[in-house]
Amino acid sequence: MAGGKENGVTAELAHERLQSGLRKWRMQLALRYVLFALAASLLLVTGMRLLWPLSLQVHLAFMLIAFALILLLLLLRGRTRFADVEAFAHHCNRVFPELEESCELVLKPEDALSVLERLQRRRALQALDKIPAQQLCPRQNLTTGWVCAASAALLAIVILIWPPASFFESTTGNSIANATPINENISHSPETLPALEKIAVRISPPGYTGKSARVLAQLDLQAEEGAQVTWEITFTQKLSTVQLIFSEGDTLSLSPVSEFRYSATRALTQTGFYHLAFGTTEANTQKSDYHKIEIIKDQPPQITLAQPEQRTELAPEATRRLAVQAEITDDYGIRSHRLVATLAKGTGEAVKFREQILAFDQVQMKSSRQHDLATVLDLHQLGMAPGDELYFFVEAWDNRAPQAQRSRSETFFVILQDTAQVTLASDAGLLINPLPEYFRSQRQIIIDTEKLMQDKTQVSTAEFNRRSNDIGIDQKLLRLRYGQFLGEEAESAAFSQEALPQSSEAHEESGHEETAPSQAKESATNIVEQFAHLHDSEENATLFAVSIKAQLKAALAEMWQAELHLRTHRPEQALPFEYRALALLKDVQQRERAYVQRVGFEPAPLKPEEKRLTGDLSKIQNLKSTKEIVREDPFAALRRARALLQQIKKSPQRLEANATNILEEAGQELAQ
Repeated sequence: MAGGKENGVTAELAHERLQSGLRKWRMQLALRYVLFALAASLLLVTGMRLLWPLSLQVHLAFMLIAFALILLLLLLRGRTRFADVEAFAHHCNRVFPELEESCELVLKPEDALSVLERLQRRRALQALDKIPAQQLCPRQNLTTGWVCAASAALLAIVILIWPPASFFESTTGNSIANATPINENISHSPETLPALEKIAVRISPPGYTGKSARVLAQLDLQAEEGAQVTWEITFTQKLSTVQLIFSEGDTLSLSPVSEFRYSATRALTQTGFYHLAFGTTEANTQKSDYHKIEIIKDQPPQITLAQPEQRTELAPEATRRLAVQAEITDDYGIRSHRLVATLAKGTGEAVKFREQILAFDQVQMKSSRQHDLATVLDLHQLGMAPGDELYFFVEAWDNRAPQAQRSRSETFFVILQDTAQVTLASDAGLLINPLPEYFRSQRQIIIDTEKLMQDKTQVSTAEFNRRSNDIGIDQKLLRLRYGQFLGEEAESAAFSQEALPQSSEAHEESGHEETAPSQAKESATNIVEQFAHLHDSEENATLFAVSIKAQLKAALAEMWQAELHLRTHRPEQALPFEYRALALLKDVQQRERAYVQRVGFEPAPLKPEEKRLTGDLSKIQNLKSTKEIVREDPFAALRRARALLQQIKKSPQRLEANATNILEEAGQELAQ
């Protein structure tokens, strides 16, 4: 079928037409490149002949080399356009819409096409058969190439065959003696163009910068933001227009100070460029080159805190004094600074914020541009209690006028750790003889473990093991308590008491009798989980974030390891796991707590001892309301008509232009 007849044209014939069109296009392109290379090489040889008049053989050799190199570069540049017949088919798709972007299907064997592609291939063959052969090949514009080659050849013939002798003689240096002397008696034109004679640009920085004024002899400027710049330009003659045209489109006209000197002043606030336009008349105006205006911006103060760390956590028994050291720098000067501290008290939705403005105790002014600040925050005086958090930052203002710039440092956090909390519980279903009356906190478990290690040499082995086992039981209860937050309603097999390591004697007595029942139970559980429809999962039983769940799981894993070592009478190995579990739990408590700037209204405290029963009524005033009512005259037109009649009575010849309108308005008022 690939080579069969399909509506008057075969696939082989269509493929041959595409190959023929590609060959014809390559021949036309090669001819076009030959013409361009010939024109370029002729121009190069002509220029070489004018600069270095060597022998004709040298120039011909250079022309052949240049022609070959240029033609090679052009062919390398154009060889990637239609590299093969597939690229040529893609070109046909763009030029002839009737091919419906299916010309590539003609080049593929029919056996490799689907049913839809075969149908589309037949339509493409029919459309390709209707396209004339001369239109299938992209036409190259050879006219341009012929014109360029002919022009270059004509120019080369004129210059190389019939060269001007005086030009070549001047290039070799032989025409110096034959040069025509300059006539010194040539009269100058009576109208000479104006020129710049002197430039003086005075830059006066703002007063708050502390810099003195300076004068420049150039138009390229580098000035401070807001500086006053005065241009004084002196010309060689009197001008009618002198202007500075800025890049923003503004125009500044220079006014004459003397006969030939002009001046203007402007405040610069942004970077740009400008040029000078001057002339004796508007039609005869000259323009200078463009000159830059570079503005030195006034930067806000830079604040750096050396102490403390950005997040500081203090133990409840630690010293409640915190040293703060800061350094403030500015490019011109520092006006003021302060420390803003916000105390957060409470938990959950009952958090209250109190903001205080504090001053630094020590201010060392190394210069007007650099201040070293130091103070000590007394957390007890600020009212900070265990569990509270303090947020503070440093603010500074520079001496910019009229509006100072403000900057602030990053927010620093001081957290005073909370003391251990005891959670009460009553679990009657625990198979443990010494039932505790409450769940101990992780911190209390650490304290009990350290106390047990200190008393190891003073108690018997049995007592030591019993106390270690009791602490392990407390650790287990706390682990199960936190496991409820992850959806663990009962102790899982991984944390069950049967999974705890046993002594060697107990292991020998039990042997492997429990292996088969345990495996049978696990197998039954897997079968139930496979076919049951579970409405809940331990992973999704709570609304905690994924990161919080992961951290709680890590804390439970540390508790399990601590319980393992405590129940096997190795409290010294359990202590590191207990500390890691405590750190993870405290981190979970603090991660969900974020500082938000206070936006609610906090009224000022009342002072009843100063205000009540004083009888002061000086600030109580009666309510007065004043309203001005303008009443319109209902007979205004009649009054104007009466005045008009009196005027007519006195002088009938003199009438106002609008007398008729006044009388008509008066008549309308009488009718109403």
